[in-house]
Parts: sequence; structure tokens; C-alpha cells
Amino acid sequence: MGLKLDLKDVTSAEAILDELIEKGGKRQVPYLVDSGKDTAMYESGDIIDYLKEHYVEGNQENTFNGLKVHATDKVCESCE
Repeated sequence: MGLKLDLKDVTSAEAILDELIEKGGKRQVPYLVDSGKDTAMYESGDIIDYLKEHYVEGNQENTFNGLKVHATDKVCESCE
């Protein structure tokens, strides 16, 4: 999708885990923060739906941080 992400590994430093808990209130990942749209959320499915809705144009398949994100309900053979 051409997005630039600031990925943080909560297992790499106590300060990163503290930041996650401070921002989201839980020790749970994944946690998406889209500061440009003042949006934050947990739950993989919700995050994928949000990214598809706000960042995927048309009915194309895109790669997001190495993961395939489908803009339609159609699943490619490699994902089956």
C-alpha cells in the first residue's frame, strides 16, 4: 500500500510496552495508531478492514508490511 510504518516490538524494551499500555490501556498486540486520522484500535480483523477502507484503492491486492491485503472478498490461490 506504500505506507510507511513505525513498527514497535513490545518484547524489545520495557519503555515500548509501557507506551502501548499508556496509549491503549491494554497489554495487547496488534495495536494500530493512525495519528493522521486520530484513530487507534486493537484486533487484527478490525485493523485489516480499516486499512482496506482507508488506504486501498479500487479492487487491487496490496502488500502491507509483507502481508497480503485483499480489497475484495475474493481470495487468491496463494492465500487459500
